[in-house]
Amino acid sequence: RQITSTAVAGGREMITSMDELQRRLAAWAKYLDSFPDKMAQIQKAPMTFANVTQEADVVVVGFGMAGACAALEAADRGCTVLLLDRWEGGGSTQRSGGVVYSGGGTSLQKQAGIEDTVEEMFKYVKLEVDGALPDSVVRDFCMKSASNFEWLRDRVDFGPTGPITAAGKTSYPADSVALYQSGSEMAAPWCKHARPAPRGHRPAGLYLTGTTLFAGLEKAVRNHPRISVADHMKLTGLVTDPGVRGVRCRQLAAEAAGQHNLLHSVGSGAPMLAPDNSIVDRCFSCEAKLFSACGRDADVLARKGVILCTGGFAFNTTMVNKMASKYNGLCPLGNLGDDGSAMMACVRDVHAATAQMDRCSAWKFINPPTSFPCGILVDGSGNRIRNEDVYGASLADIIIQKHQGVAWLVLDDSMATRAMAEAKDKSNSLTPDQRITSLLNLFQNRQKEDTLEELAKACDMELESLRATVQHYNKNVAVGQDDFSKASDYLAPVATPPFMAVNMAVAGTFWKTPFLTLGGLQTDGSGQVLSDGGEPVPGLYAAGRAAVGICANYYVSGLSLGDCLFAGRRAGAAVAEK
Repeated sequence: RQITSTAVAGGREMITSMDELQRRLAAWAKYLDSFPDKMAQIQKAPMTFANVTQEADVVVVGFGMAGACAALEAADRGCTVLLLDRWEGGGSTQRSGGVVYSGGGTSLQKQAGIEDTVEEMFKYVKLEVDGALPDSVVRDFCMKSASNFEWLRDRVDFGPTGPITAAGKTSYPADSVALYQSGSEMAAPWCKHARPAPRGHRPAGLYLTGTTLFAGLEKAVRNHPRISVADHMKLTGLVTDPGVRGVRCRQLAAEAAGQHNLLHSVGSGAPMLAPDNSIVDRCFSCEAKLFSACGRDADVLARKGVILCTGGFAFNTTMVNKMASKYNGLCPLGNLGDDGSAMMACVRDVHAATAQMDRCSAWKFINPPTSFPCGILVDGSGNRIRNEDVYGASLADIIIQKHQGVAWLVLDDSMATRAMAEAKDKSNSLTPDQRITSLLNLFQNRQKEDTLEELAKACDMELESLRATVQHYNKNVAVGQDDFSKASDYLAPVATPPFMAVNMAVAGTFWKTPFLTLGGLQTDGSGQVLSDGGEPVPGLYAAGRAAVGICANYYVSGLSLGDCLFAGRRAGAAVAEK
């Protein structure tokens, strides 16, 4: 299981030198070149297969957060549950920051003296959902949010180990912080409609704590007397008669599990480091050959129902090109299992309906450093785009949807100097990646010129547009106003040369912009999958990024995992009551 310690693995640990990056890429390529020989070695010995229960009350496919929550809820209601996973659990949850969006008066909010209500949370989340789900589902999410968090806190350590809340806005909090403003709650227009409150709940631990989050859930699952877990089971189809009676899988031999895990580690880690998707594609190809040569078919039946929790499709380049083409070339965030194959099997076998398949979340964080939101975000022509103090996914979304993926953040020397000081100050709460990103933006991923005229030329912007934008912005700042209602804390004139423009293009060559898919199978208010004719598919449910959920239109940090908690428990309860 400890594959991240090997010389080949694509683990989540930070790479701090170009030499290490090049070594990692070379090791991956060498490993994949040798894969046919490794597979041949496996085939020389007799292959053994784990005994898998052939029938259970509930079958859950996918052992990330949504699958774990669904399995635990169904089992707690007296059902026998078989939880299948393509690898050995964790999914994208384990590789995430671990933040769970919860509110309405959670125990952590109360500990911090923060007043939050279901109604205020609903007013904010409704704006983010923006019609992707009925208001009744959004309200249900908010009404159950505090109690769902308490259920989760019984299984996962949320600390706090220091100050409960983070001071000010940040893309990700310090290790000691358990609660922070993880969305656009304090920015316009959201703050005009709902009272802001910090709702990003972060598990205790160092750096990205998705590992902490999943570890608690995994322990609860594997210790539950009514839950059985079967690893290395890849869904290939559904058993129907005429509703869904179970799933068809390909089970991998025990002797091949180690190589399968290593493929998952390499393929999941490659997108952030490799210049293209070739390593991901090779991992998929090797996996297919491994299941073909070292696997066997296995049908598993469900007496009450099947719950699909298999993630999105960001790692499937063909699906992204076809369904979410504006995100072509961006960096898939998650794990190799996010290939949409189980989702598409439902479409093929029971004519399941999908929705929001063109919606994704990408991120362009500019805070920290705290002086960056004081600048002006402009498009390729030099016209201002929106208020700069919003959540990073909101910035990326408008750049992608309305400005062809091109944007610049214009700063003056005072803003750049403050950012430099913040990035170099080792006593503050910046994480290592926030510090490195800030410095790279200040030194590499930018244009810097003595005049706006020279800056416009260097960035291929229209000089008159950029000049008019800066003059109009500075005029408003002088009287404490802003066309986009940016918070007063971030109002400062862009006036002191030299001027800098940080490249905010989503497809920039300097580094890739991460993204995940938000669309999936369409479900009703209980999590039951709907057919393309709008009728519930008997016996089939979905949760997490395999389904259209709370974050299916817009995403803020923690909203995906918050939805996994809500929708997973909802589906588990619904199936158990059948």
